[in-house]
Amino acid sequence: MVFTGFYEHTIDAKNRLAIPSDIRKQLIAQANRQASGGEGDGTVVLYVTPDPKNNALMIWPETRFAELAKMLDQSPRSLAEVLPFERTMFPLTARSEMDKQGRIRLSDFHLKQLVKLDNDVAVVGVNDHLEVWSREAWMANLTQTLQQKPHLLMHPREALRDEPRVEPDASNN
Repeated sequence: MVFTGFYEHTIDAKNRLAIPSDIRKQLIAQANRQASGGEGDGTVVLYVTPDPKNNALMIWPETRFAELAKMLDQSPRSLAEVLPFERTMFPLTARSEMDKQGRIRLSDFHLKQLVKLDNDVAVVGVNDHLEVWSREAWMANLTQTLQQKPHLLMHPREALRDEPRVEPDASNN
């Protein structure tokens, strides 16, 4: 499943976030496919992890989160590096089921202590997961990125080429 786009949303007084309808449809379709294959009951389960570096939350579909957990078991890093990460990430991760209105509940701990989000947020599709940013912070980050690194808006095939990229000379701007 690939997540794209960004959506302006609001976290309600009960800390519920409505998953954007386009994304909700994808998640429901995937949950129904899994249920028809004997896996699960059609409930959309998401995992919410903090990204304090960007003051955001990351939302992972259950299957992708499980894949990432399995990849940690196969990591080439030493147990001395992986175990402290696991002891931090997994306890700070919340499992959330999407309700019939397409909302998930976010914890006070995530919203108030770890990332300090207000009610006005941007839900951002980032390939295999969603991110929830302060709307203002997301727009500032996007504007800054596009000003400082306009070359990031390239054709996807350029990004896949195995050629060294020549950065534009900033002095010629």
